[in-house]
Amino acid sequence: MAQRFAKTIQTALLVLFCLSLSISVLVSDAQFTASHVKQEAVAPTSQYLDFVFFRASFPNAFQGNEASHMHDVAWLLRCAPILALISALLLARFTRRNEWASITSLTLSALSVIGLIAIIAPFDAVFRIFHIIFFPQGNWTFPIDSTLISFYP
Repeated sequence: MAQRFAKTIQTALLVLFCLSLSISVLVSDAQFTASHVKQEAVAPTSQYLDFVFFRASFPNAFQGNEASHMHDVAWLLRCAPILALISALLLARFTRRNEWASITSLTLSALSVIGLIAIIAPFDAVFRIFHIIFFPQGNWTFPIDSTLISFYP
């Protein structure tokens, strides 16, 4: 029982590592991010990513609730690489050499289920659930004419 629990924890750590590392890599690539937003959003997006990584001030494009939400998002994005590092260190510390094959297969299974949910589930539902979990204060809904909605439809 204890061994099964340990493998479950290890699998969760590896999934957490994979997800947080991928978020960190995608967000830190300004060219990738800028290529997926409207042209008028490129400069504020680049400035925002610089803000996330403490290289610039917060962009003036976002005001009020939008600014509040984007500050919360920055906190989440800053935690992703830290979470990746901590989960990798915990995995390295508590995993024996002969356990890697079973942990890897369990992790691939878990990531496959997450990927399948992302493909099958309606985007609106996944988007809403994600925001309810990570932004419970509710500052993530905006009018259709807001800067955030116009920049990132």
